[in-house]
Amino acid sequence: MAKKKNNKPRRTKKTNSSAGKSTVQIELLNYDEWKPNMPDWLKKIRSLVDCKHIAQAQKLLDEERIQKELANINDTNIKVFVRYTVADLLDKTGQIDRAVQYHSDMLDKIPDTYKSKELAGIYGKVGILYAKYGKCTQAIANFRKAEELNPGNPSVLNNLAGSVMKIGYLEEAIALLREALAISPKFREAHSNLLMDFCYLPEEDPFEILEESKKWAQIQTPIDIAYTNHDNSLDPHRKLRIGYISPDFRSHSVTYYFESLLDGHDRNKFEIYGYGDIAEPDETTERLIDKFDFYQDIKGVDDETVAEFIRSNSIDILVDLAGHTGRNRLHVLGFKPAPIQVTYLGYPNTTGMDQVDYRLTDAIADTPDQQQYYTEKLVFLPNGFLCYNPGKRQPTVKSLPMSHEDYITFGCFNNINKLSPVIIKTWVDILNAVPNSRLMLKFLAGIDSEVRDYYHNLFAEHGLENPKDQIMISGWLSPEQHLELYNNIDIALDTYPYNGTTTTCQALLMGVPVITLVGSHHSSRVGLDILTRLDMQFFAARTSQEYVKKAVALASKPEALTKIRETMRQRLAASPLCNYEFIANDIENAYRKMWHDYCCSKGIEIKQISAGC
Repeated sequence: MAKKKNNKPRRTKKTNSSAGKSTVQIELLNYDEWKPNMPDWLKKIRSLVDCKHIAQAQKLLDEERIQKELANINDTNIKVFVRYTVADLLDKTGQIDRAVQYHSDMLDKIPDTYKSKELAGIYGKVGILYAKYGKCTQAIANFRKAEELNPGNPSVLNNLAGSVMKIGYLEEAIALLREALAISPKFREAHSNLLMDFCYLPEEDPFEILEESKKWAQIQTPIDIAYTNHDNSLDPHRKLRIGYISPDFRSHSVTYYFESLLDGHDRNKFEIYGYGDIAEPDETTERLIDKFDFYQDIKGVDDETVAEFIRSNSIDILVDLAGHTGRNRLHVLGFKPAPIQVTYLGYPNTTGMDQVDYRLTDAIADTPDQQQYYTEKLVFLPNGFLCYNPGKRQPTVKSLPMSHEDYITFGCFNNINKLSPVIIKTWVDILNAVPNSRLMLKFLAGIDSEVRDYYHNLFAEHGLENPKDQIMISGWLSPEQHLELYNNIDIALDTYPYNGTTTTCQALLMGVPVITLVGSHHSSRVGLDILTRLDMQFFAARTSQEYVKKAVALASKPEALTKIRETMRQRLAASPLCNYEFIANDIENAYRKMWHDYCCSKGIEIKQISAGC
């Protein structure tokens, strides 16, 4: 289907205040001064990268050719910038190891005339690349060096916070973000990151999160920037224009649930628009683009311009899919470009914004008494707020590991941020209660030997006698390898207070039952929500002690585990959790109800509906 090409938003230079950014400002040479001196060979490679011709660009980034070109440059400043640009292009073409090496080499070749602030920029860039690669220890060392050379730089503090968070130093991450905000109160990304980190606190305080979210909104999206007049046609029964805005129209956990909705939308009643701020588009991006009626790339476009463009599209309901997660565009919603605005899927808490009218959820993930913690009105979807689409990548489920090993293997493949002291102590109790048992963990920073050592020591501190023998840690794996890894575990253990979502669904897809611990707020109730859709809520525990008992009891029942493994995928496929017609119908009914209520608020009389004015 052809996409709308006219009225394309103008692109503007990104600034440090743009939400969802994780880059340090590099202060080497002024880019406008450097650009005319960029060698033609480098301009060609950059053009290929900008046009997404990655394979061609990779071929031209031949090391022998690069060194030969560098040897022909006599100007030291130009040579520095060529090295920097080559490193950036290597990063963008997926050659992270070489990119890291180029940036590291630059530090040995920088002239003495360069200032500490400029060196800090290079250290910061190296830190970003190490973090991207999962080498958190090296990332932290480089960010700390950048902070030492350029003290008080809020971007460096924000990036440092992100890396220490990735190895489990939650309190330090929060302290660094507060420091960054004390220096730069309007630093939008750092403030969103702070709200995100609050969600991982073992003693999560929903009132504190609510108040801090309102503070974010007051500073970043004050109500006086919102459009107050919308000229959308007030026909309550007409075809509605729904806009979805997200940085995650790509291979990302949100896609596992959003694509089901996209597939299920009734195009006779709804026209679907997509607004994507995608840092690195991939095959999934292209697939999703083809499923929108209209799609607009908004990467690099300033918030007000995006808002004006959305308004010009006469969007009736604009749906944010990111909340306060990375690269979010909540500031666009701050301008209120659509008369009705909704948040959904990507974030487990309130946006704090008066301009966002509704939040889509269900009565298990958010019990009705949780309304007090949200600025948005909660809309409870009757068949659950999630619809999992596993896609075509579904490896064969193999036999139960404990059937051919002399031990049982528990597993958790959740983000390292979710490994709270509460859940680690609970896992230790399980391992100590099940003789000769193992626990397999997988997270990005698992590639880092120092991070592995840290977690082995942490398990020892919580009472595990042989952590190096019992705790197996894996780093990043391809999507195929990630799913295959579930064939090595017998029982999955969910995290707390931030439950897994996609990891839980993937475990079930691979025939692995999941034990979850239930709390009182959304992030700690998603496990229960998912299991309830499969009528398997008996795997959900209300206390840590019950969690241990359920895991230990299940570990002693190999026949039950074998039966679960053989039937789980079929059970999942037949459940409401995978019924895209349910989710689409429920959400479309919710949209229509929102629209009717809006029309009523404008004095329009609506006939033949039961849930109107």
